[in-house]
Amino acid sequence: MALTLSFASQALTQAPIVGWDKAKFGMSPEEVEAAYGEEMSERYSEDGDRFITSLPLRHSKGFMGSVTFCFVDNKLFEISLFFVKSGKHVREVRRFWLALVQVESLLKEKYGAPVGEERIGERKVLRWVDTKGNGLSLMMNFERDDIEFHWFEVAYFHQELTERWETKFTEKKGYKKLEIDSF
Repeated sequence: MALTLSFASQALTQAPIVGWDKAKFGMSPEEVEAAYGEEMSERYSEDGDRFITSLPLRHSKGFMGSVTFCFVDNKLFEISLFFVKSGKHVREVRRFWLALVQVESLLKEKYGAPVGEERIGERKVLRWVDTKGNGLSLMMNFERDDIEFHWFEVAYFHQELTERWETKFTEKKGYKKLEIDSF
């Protein structure tokens, strides 16, 4: 039993996952808007739950990015950062992979080793979870090098509020919730 507990504590993140940048889990849409001010370029609502998207996130070395803030019951529960790089030339592909390696290294430096890694088709997903069950994932596109667009996504989520959103969503749509033992 002690061995299991020791292993489990090593698998959890080194730092708590409380949000990203100025956005912290549990903030209201108004608090997020106040934190980012004029940067917020697009606001919309879907089925009564608000989603706010800021475009562009940053333009750096040819990357385009966006961040989406998702709310349930007026509380921030998910932050999704999406980055895309266009170009088929070897130099563009190398810049993409270099940036991706840097992001993965920064996440590992801050949060430690991921608790899970899986392949979904041509995608690789790394996941981190903290002691409260909050987490983040890094999804990477591993499609052919000759495609025009390469992308990766970093998503931060609050466990309790995500479960609340999933319950509301499945009830509204009449779906059955899938039970997943682990990821």
